[in-house]
Amino acid sequence: MSAAGFRLELQGQEAALAELGRAMNALDHPREMFDEIGMSLVVSTQRRFEEEHGPEGTPWPKSIRALATGGRTLTDSARLVGSITHEASDSGTAVGTNVIYGAIHQFGGVIVPVSARKLVFRVLGELKFVDE
Repeated sequence: MSAAGFRLELQGQEAALAELGRAMNALDHPREMFDEIGMSLVVSTQRRFEEEHGPEGTPWPKSIRALATGGRTLTDSARLVGSITHEASDSGTAVGTNVIYGAIHQFGGVIVPVSARKLVFRVLGELKFVDE
């Protein structure tokens, strides 16, 4: 946080957590620090959408839609990337999305049909059925 003359450089998980703890304990109200961290994480996440790679620099595999249309993986309408936000408090910051399909892209999982026997997806203009 430049306004308070604060700089935090983190390398390695244990060192990062220890330094963050020291910084948090030195501030009466660390919300501003966590707000800056949250904003940086949002920008970093949005940049990864643009560059199509994970936090470690690993390229994302091209989606079928991106291969077919020449577009970007996870960026058809840009709704997901545009929804990335953060919320800061004196105890930390949370970064995420309120877009319902964000979690399945982040964590993976099984999509189960709610009111049908099979899932139906449109892939390259064709309907594809997926059995349970």
